Amino acid sequence: MVDNKYEEMYEDEIAERKQFNYPPFSRLIFLNLKHKDPDVLNFASRMLANSLHTQLGKRVLGPEQPLVSRVRNYYLMQIIVKAEKDTAIQKVKNLISETILQVNVDPAFKGVIIQIDVDPY
Repeated sequence: MVDNKYEEMYEDEIAERKQFNYPPFSRLIFLNLKHKDPDVLNFASRMLANSLHTQLGKRVLGPEQPLVSRVRNYYLMQIIVKAEKDTAIQKVKNLISETILQVNVDPAFKGVIIQIDVDPY
């Protein structure tokens, strides 16, 4: 910062993070989906996000393409789940796993790879 107003910048950032429920006021779980066919990936990621949204509401963000949307011939999509700091993260992870298993029986999910990353960064 030009004026070296680091404390002011910190206060602004913390206030914004609290307002939008981002760390350190919550925990994040990233669901990274990948598939070689972008249409299959888009359908599967929307289906999973909708199913999670019905159970977790506004805590679910996405699906969205990450900044790098294709790696080694795999297209990528990302779903973010926010969990409040006082929430038992294991319960949220179990709910996500159960939802993935329920949705995974659909033929649209054939070949879709899902990676779960708790508290990335």
